Amino acid sequence: MKKDIILLFSLLAFLSCMAQETLYDHIQLGNHQIGFYDTVIYDTAIQYEQFGYKGPKPIFCKIWFPIENSDDTHYLKFGDFNKENVPNNLFKVHQELSNRMNEIFIRDGVAFDISNGDSIDYGTLTVEEVLTQIKTIETRSKPSKIQSKLDYPVIVYHHGSQGLSTENTVMGEYFSSNGYIFISANFHLPYPNTIYGLLPLNLESPKMHNQSTPKSVIQFAKSLTHSDELTFIGHSWGAQEGWCFLNDTLHASAFVSMETTIEYQSDSIVIKDLWPYVYDALKVKDNKFSIPILLFAASDGNMSFDFFKGLSNKKMLYASYKEPFSHNSYTSLLMMRYFLNNHVQQPDADIMLTQIKGYSTHLDLIFSFLRFQKTGNKAYLEKFKKQFIIKQE
Repeated sequence: MKKDIILLFSLLAFLSCMAQETLYDHIQLGNHQIGFYDTVIYDTAIQYEQFGYKGPKPIFCKIWFPIENSDDTHYLKFGDFNKENVPNNLFKVHQELSNRMNEIFIRDGVAFDISNGDSIDYGTLTVEEVLTQIKTIETRSKPSKIQSKLDYPVIVYHHGSQGLSTENTVMGEYFSSNGYIFISANFHLPYPNTIYGLLPLNLESPKMHNQSTPKSVIQFAKSLTHSDELTFIGHSWGAQEGWCFLNDTLHASAFVSMETTIEYQSDSIVIKDLWPYVYDALKVKDNKFSIPILLFAASDGNMSFDFFKGLSNKKMLYASYKEPFSHNSYTSLLMMRYFLNNHVQQPDADIMLTQIKGYSTHLDLIFSFLRFQKTGNKAYLEKFKKQFIIKQE
């Protein structure tokens, strides 16, 4: 009998060691349980007529938020974040959008070795089958719904060019678990015979670049809470959009700019050519800000924050991660496949782990910045100086 008990405990210990590693082993979630639901809102400033739909531009929103402790152990799978829970007249639109999102996910998060850009050979598995496996990964979110206004601050997340509303689900869960409502949305819609993320030529006009869609998401976000704290987090093009309109303090109380890519260019002529809307907002219109701003860009020989310096009369914090950190490492999309590693061999697993650790550290710094920026306490920055080069105004 004693021998059987010893064998049982040995087996349990072995199975524990063999348990699948998850991203949540590397991310320190907060004390709140996490609710999730999705909904559709509309940007009435833009008309959209594709795939059987005609009307104001639909915005498919994903919302994570704190919920009361529950004994319910049912967690959503990653694929559940993009279920076709949409009105009938938007079914084909959402289906086309989901197809484009799958293609981008495969391109940015599955197909290529991040250490050298080579295609990954998954043996008998296709990249589509790898994505299918990623969609079965269990999250820490539970299906729920906001029944009435909450008292939590809000974060609105804007993805990069050709980005996805589900590209940073772990960021959504992280901040929800720490007492925030977190909203991510699609800022692209599909068009036939057009590269995802671009507009047909007949639709390209200044009207399409007035940030009416993120403004619509912000307006919706404010309807969910009694709090007057709203942080706008943008990655790449999403950050560029923020620089174009957050000078109006009606929209946000803080801004986190995650690598616009302008940080790696110092020639003003090139900046004006490649980023005309940002250049116009900051250099021609001379927009000034009155909110605290945290700027990220990975350390590089050509990296500089000079284009953005001195734009706010509130605290500006510039943080450069010291270790190699890829442009898409600001999103959890990049690292999801790593957690299939027990049965899907990947050649870049070692470097992928460094990106996961960097991603976790960035989340921690954003959270600390938001917590302490009101108090003026700078002591919290000491814990980050080993990982970041930090400067402040």
